[in-house]
Amino acid sequence: MIKITNKGLNEFGVKEMTKLFRRKFKVGQMAGSASKTQQKFNPDTTMGNYFRKTYNDNVIPIPLSWLHYELIEYKIVKKTIV
Repeated sequence: MIKITNKGLNEFGVKEMTKLFRRKFKVGQMAGSASKTQQKFNPDTTMGNYFRKTYNDNVIPIPLSWLHYELIEYKIVKKTIV
């Protein structure tokens, strides 16, 4: 199992979010989910959505390429009951 921990927007993510929402974002600002657990790492995954109430209800999926993140690998140990 892999846990992806969101550390906030990176420089690229700040540029993209600023373009999409026309407001200021900063490096390290949280966008999307705080963490996600997957069976195996997929670099194309998203960290949930960023929602901003506007006239057209913008909902933007946040790709990992927009974030600083940390990967933590967990090993699953099977227990045998005798």
